Amino acid sequence: MLEKAFASAISDSKAQGNLINFLFIEQGDKEHCPIDQLLEFHERYLLWLLISYNEEHNIKNSADMTPDDMDSDERKRLIEFEFVSRDKNSDGVLDFNEVKEMVDEREPCMVAFLHSCDFDGVDGISHNEWNTCFPSKLEEFDNEES
Repeated sequence: MLEKAFASAISDSKAQGNLINFLFIEQGDKEHCPIDQLLEFHERYLLWLLISYNEEHNIKNSADMTPDDMDSDERKRLIEFEFVSRDKNSDGVLDFNEVKEMVDEREPCMVAFLHSCDFDGVDGISHNEWNTCFPSKLEEFDNEES
């Protein structure tokens, strides 16, 4: 099911090309991001965003909350929080330096994910591209198809 949502998020052929090409780029001596891990990356990343958001806002009562527990609005809030906090110059685009700060060597899929977000091939990740990179909750996605 997650594969279906992810495929929808990158249905544009240019985006698929970016993703597929980037998966094979050598990242130093780190291994590439296997596609199955990339497909699961959204949920892992949302969990980290949830933890970060809660810490920044001193929210302590949601320690057991997971991305699966969030509705679409909560997910959007976290996604927006991350974009705004990373867009240091507030120009609506995550430029090379802003994106570079997001990369964590312990998460090989972060680079592949960020690269796959650049749908238009123009330098940086626009606010629209960022939002498009995160699929809706699967239940909502399935309901839209019905």
